[in-house]
Amino acid sequence: MATTLRMQISNGKGLCKVILFEGLQHRTTIHPMIHKNPILTVQGFYYLEDLDAVSSVQFESREKVQTDHEYEYMIDNYLFSYALSNPSSKLTSKINTYKFQATDFDDNYTFYDNGRTAALSLDLANDDTVLSIEDPIDPTVDFSDWCLIKNYSEEYFHDYLKSMGALLNKKLEVFVMPSDHHNGVMGKERIVRCDGEIIDAYQAERLDLLGPRDIKSSDESVTLRSSIGVTRDIEIPVEHYVCTTQYSRVMLSYYFSGAREFNPLPAFVGFYNVLEHYFEEAPIILGVKAVTERQQIEAVVRLVVSASEVKGEISLHDSDGRIFSEVATSTVASIKGLKILVDDDYLCDLARYLYEIRCAIVHSKKTRRGAVTSYFEPYTAEADNIKVAIPILRWLAQKMILKDQLLNSV
Repeated sequence: MATTLRMQISNGKGLCKVILFEGLQHRTTIHPMIHKNPILTVQGFYYLEDLDAVSSVQFESREKVQTDHEYEYMIDNYLFSYALSNPSSKLTSKINTYKFQATDFDDNYTFYDNGRTAALSLDLANDDTVLSIEDPIDPTVDFSDWCLIKNYSEEYFHDYLKSMGALLNKKLEVFVMPSDHHNGVMGKERIVRCDGEIIDAYQAERLDLLGPRDIKSSDESVTLRSSIGVTRDIEIPVEHYVCTTQYSRVMLSYYFSGAREFNPLPAFVGFYNVLEHYFEEAPIILGVKAVTERQQIEAVVRLVVSASEVKGEISLHDSDGRIFSEVATSTVASIKGLKILVDDDYLCDLARYLYEIRCAIVHSKKTRRGAVTSYFEPYTAEADNIKVAIPILRWLAQKMILKDQLLNSV
């Protein structure tokens, strides 16, 4: 019997597809999921775009199940390979709020609704210790479902779902005179309009149960068939990625600490930390002297990219040339934009540009030796000014991780 292990994925809302990863210890899927395990709070319908994502891996009974730490590292490697093809991806295994509830197998209750509902769970068919279950009011109830409330609720919910589903295509004859506030209408109008891909609860449940064994390497899509006839069959696209490389665990952690952030300040720091990891080694590898941090980041930049590569990457992400303009900070002191220079000086100035932004992020000194310093006040328009630098820094972080793997595989 297979064991399914699921892990939350941050920033997966709106994924609307299945991603199949192969090549490492286990095939893994990332796909949309309801997450909260609803029973009392179950909805009739869900918008596919509003569902968050989950990663799933299945272990055969004879296999050793990975620890959560090992599984997270495998997922990080898969997601990094995904990020190489999708540079702006914010999918990570790093989460702050846990939605899954641990099961206590010594308890007779299973948790639902984000752990707020405890449902009596007894397996009359397969557990020899459960001798009998009987409803004293209605002894005809068949307790074939071990989650006992479902032996009642499934019938009620099915009727509700069909009734609500009938409203999706219902139209009314409407006659409305035009006014300053709305358009005139004469004819049939839908009672509701759905802005997005809507699926019924049964389709959502099937999506929840989706695992790596359900997806073949040749599959281009997964079909969620409507079981009540009011929603349509949904084709969920499947993307395939093969990753056979394991990258530095600590560098991946720094990378994803930046990738998961929408706030540009900690995002910048996370990616910068990937480069900083090689501040002492890069000068040694290149055979150059680097005493200051600015010299060290310059050595890192020279280690992983060429000037022509940088120019090409900037042209992809900054077509209007904002990276060459001054960066306004939260003080009167600004940061000079990247200069258009010849090759060697170009890499040197890129290092200067990133280092000065980093200093303005991590330091908040009002003055330094009596002179006004540059710093960024969090959650301000000025803080958003560094967004132009993040794509190039994220790309450099990817290059550094790839370079580290290459150096350590020799």
